[in-house]
Amino acid sequence: MCIYLGGFDFDGPYRLDHWHPPHEDGVYVLMRRSMQTDGTTSFTPIYFGETDDLAAHDFPAGHARYACWIKEAGSLANLSIGVHYMPGAMKFARQMIETTLLGQYHPVCNYEWPHMWAVAKEMQLHERERRHSR
Repeated sequence: MCIYLGGFDFDGPYRLDHWHPPHEDGVYVLMRRSMQTDGTTSFTPIYFGETDDLAAHDFPAGHARYACWIKEAGSLANLSIGVHYMPGAMKFARQMIETTLLGQYHPVCNYEWPHMWAVAKEMQLHERERRHSR
């Protein structure tokens, strides 16, 4: 499977509770999975990150933003992950992609302060309204 975000292909999305992180480097996205009224599934980015080893540091449960991911998804069962693998890439290259995606999607869990979550949610709502008005 593959999902296309901001010009980049991400392997996935996979339910986080069924996913086993490989010892690989890349940019990853956590997404809230939700069912639409027409029966289709949508995926909303709630966090982007980069790493030189997805399996390091007890990822994902050991990540500092894990609680935010669960809160925003509603439950672990509604949380999915996608990975843009970048074997051998330097940190700077991964950070460039991460920064690009942050600017495009404004994912709520990338913001540390609660008022910034509200700003990010408002930006997501505005972007969604803009897309639907086309």
